[in-house]
Amino acid sequence: TTLVTSVDSVRILSKFKSIIPEYVKGYFGNQAFAEDSVVATDIFRNIIGGAVDIEKIDIALEIKNGLGVDLQYDLNQFSSVNSQTGATALLNHSIISTPVNLTRALEAGSAYPPVLPSYYNIALTESNSNIDALLENIPDRLGYKFNLSINPFGNNSLGNDFFYYDSPLEIRMKAEAPFSLTANGFTLAD
Repeated sequence: TTLVTSVDSVRILSKFKSIIPEYVKGYFGNQAFAEDSVVATDIFRNIIGGAVDIEKIDIALEIKNGLGVDLQYDLNQFSSVNSQTGATALLNHSIISTPVNLTRALEAGSAYPPVLPSYYNIALTESNSNIDALLENIPDRLGYKFNLSINPFGNNSLGNDFFYYDSPLEIRMKAEAPFSLTANGFTLAD
């Protein structure tokens, strides 16, 4: 038995670490982020030599905004790098250095997460870009520079921005290419 009086006190120190929020609501502010990176890719890991000429390629990019914030995305540069040859190919397309506004997702329904995402689609073909040159470079690294702004036009939601853990910002890619190409000194390894 312990006697506790009015001059005694109890102190509790509590810390939270590595919290992963399931749901957040409020005004997320007007924030800007910049990224300049090169990442490894193993898409062509089995091609160890030679040159290819791709006859036709269609790539569909779909940006899915599952966040309850308006976003503005500006891709300043996208490149493919072949570290064996030292060659770099830069993407030429109207998406480069053109700000893209991504509309916020909407909260709706009772399912979890109750989100109606917004979508933005980009087509990359050999007629509107040099996507074939990027792939013909047989890259082992991809470089990109972009800016991303959250709520670029201010507090349009009047404090009702939201985030559900299961409804992120996603970029999906679908590629269609007939198996028709010209190869010179083409070497595969497994």
